[in-house]
Amino acid sequence: MSMSDDELRRARARSAAARETLTRTIVEIQHRLSPRVLMEEAGQELREKAVDLFDQGIAQARARPGVVAAIGAALLAYLLRGPIFRAIWGLITQNGETEPDEQALTARAISRAAARPPEHEEL
Repeated sequence: MSMSDDELRRARARSAAARETLTRTIVEIQHRLSPRVLMEEAGQELREKAVDLFDQGIAQARARPGVVAAIGAALLAYLLRGPIFRAIWGLITQNGETEPDEQALTARAISRAAARPPEHEEL
């Protein structure tokens, strides 16, 4: 059983077409698996997920404004904790004055002692 020339040409043409299809498929797979393309696809997917999360967050915030206000107040209190602490400490300690040092305490004790009337000693 030998093939005729026409059958042989058709077989070679099918073979060449199959090789060309296989080559295109391999090139396409190599392109899809290249690091640059993978990074672009990952970045695009990440952007889409971020937009979805942002939209969900906005929807939740609109549904629960009290929770958003509480979180905002807590965040603001955390960021301003130093000035808030100093203000409260100033109210607690002598209307904003700092604690007196040892010399001031000694001077205060001497002036109080001088202001007291003398004690009578019995002999």
